[in-house]
Amino acid sequence: MTRLKPLATIVLLLCLPIATHADNAELIQKLDSIIKQRALTTGKKEAQLKSLKERAAKERQPLHLLRLYRQITDEYYVYQYDSAMVYVKKGNELASKVSNTEYANLFTITNVELLTLAGLYHEASQMIENIDYDQLSTEIKQRYNIALFTLYNNWGDYCGDATFKPVYKERAKKYLTDAISLMKGTEQNYDYMLGEYQVYVNNDLKAALKYYLNALNNTKENTREYAMAAFAIANNYSAQGNYDKYVEYLTLSAISDMASATKENLSLQYLASYLYEKGQHERAENYIQISLEDAKFYNNKLRMLEASKLMPQIAQAYQDTIKTQNYRLKYFTIGTIILCMLLISLLYYIYKKNLQLRKQRKDISQKNQNLQSMTSQLENVNARLSEANEIMADTNHKREILAQLFINLCAKYIDRMKSYQKLVKRKIKANQASELLTTISSSRISEEDAAIFLHGFDKAFTDLYPTFVDEFNSLMSENSQFTIEKGNTLPTELRIYALVRLGVKDSSEIADLLFYSPQTIYNYRSMIKSKARCKETFDDDVRQLCTTIRQ
Repeated sequence: MTRLKPLATIVLLLCLPIATHADNAELIQKLDSIIKQRALTTGKKEAQLKSLKERAAKERQPLHLLRLYRQITDEYYVYQYDSAMVYVKKGNELASKVSNTEYANLFTITNVELLTLAGLYHEASQMIENIDYDQLSTEIKQRYNIALFTLYNNWGDYCGDATFKPVYKERAKKYLTDAISLMKGTEQNYDYMLGEYQVYVNNDLKAALKYYLNALNNTKENTREYAMAAFAIANNYSAQGNYDKYVEYLTLSAISDMASATKENLSLQYLASYLYEKGQHERAENYIQISLEDAKFYNNKLRMLEASKLMPQIAQAYQDTIKTQNYRLKYFTIGTIILCMLLISLLYYIYKKNLQLRKQRKDISQKNQNLQSMTSQLENVNARLSEANEIMADTNHKREILAQLFINLCAKYIDRMKSYQKLVKRKIKANQASELLTTISSSRISEEDAAIFLHGFDKAFTDLYPTFVDEFNSLMSENSQFTIEKGNTLPTELRIYALVRLGVKDSSEIADLLFYSPQTIYNYRSMIKSKARCKETFDDDVRQLCTTIRQ
């Protein structure tokens, strides 16, 4: 290595680029952020499993219990191998006990899939021979064929010789073809399986990529299915030599695995290997360590073996990187010493200049005193402003109390009028005053009273809260704004949320005050909330309106 001067070495250290493509740097940072939250993600997973197991412990209906066992098995499937096996066994035993062949076959196939994940290919092949294929439903036949495709495909990769590998690969193609033939095209994994078919049967990477991308776009993020589709796309791009895209989709797959607490994963291990080759030894060492921890947690011995083989190489490279950094740090220290010597030389010059600055300091001191005086004045102004704000807040509080009192009085008045009307009707029906019954039975008086009340309410509310309509519009989408001319009455929608602002939460209370049925009020509130910018906190946001005075 050419010997560099100390200062040149410092400059070189400051200018070293990160060996990650710029387009993927943000994704890598997102992955690092999600990895830091692994404990929280795992905690949520454990809480979900605990809830399911508690439900299963209380369930007495065999069919419901079988469904719960299947759900628990699916949750454990890529989370913890041993626990998944426990619930597969429980499901099998219960299915046999109640003679439920469908679930018995389903749990047996799941058992085969788990054995395949663990690399126990011979045991998996022996177990699946116990299933009577002709008695299976179409859905179970699909899973049966996919399980055998995965088994023989992985088995062929594992043995890797010229004798058995072609045999296993041909079997895998046959079962994959059978699985595709049974699909209707509406299955969730249909596009993904078509991608697999293009890769392993037709050997057409471009056609496979189209199906994998369709599968990715139609799958929710942060799920096992999304991670599988992204992983398949990454391998497709790798086979085409597009390594930027390979890293992009491999990172997306790893993000999805981490976010969904998937412990049976490959993406992070592959990403660690790639970063190791690109010289990012520290991040590669962190990723492979996490991969090894996940493999141990899942109890996948095959994955543990693969990660353990890669771990020493990455760790050694990381140590070599640290040694190189220490070597550079040595030159950096020498450079720092030289800079310190230059700094000491400058101190004498500064000392001489200090004498010249004393006069200037006196001037600055005088200016500081002036600034302190101004600061004191500003503090007094702030104190007066605070006092004014307190007065305004107190005023707002008082007017809210006045408005609430007004509403309560009106509500009592309306209720009294209703009770009076019922009483008069009852007496008239008893033939005590037939003419009075005709007069009272008309809705004119009630409608007039309601109109007077609502007009009075509109005026009182808009006087108390003159900015309510504008502030309410700020909570609504642009195409759902309300326009109220000065002095006009409020529409029903604004009256409802005026009452919400005043603290009336119950739709039935609002219905009584506005002379509507509770269902009508509920429909209005639902319609308005659907047009709000933030639906989840809309009612709380309305209650926070008009809390400050605006000019």
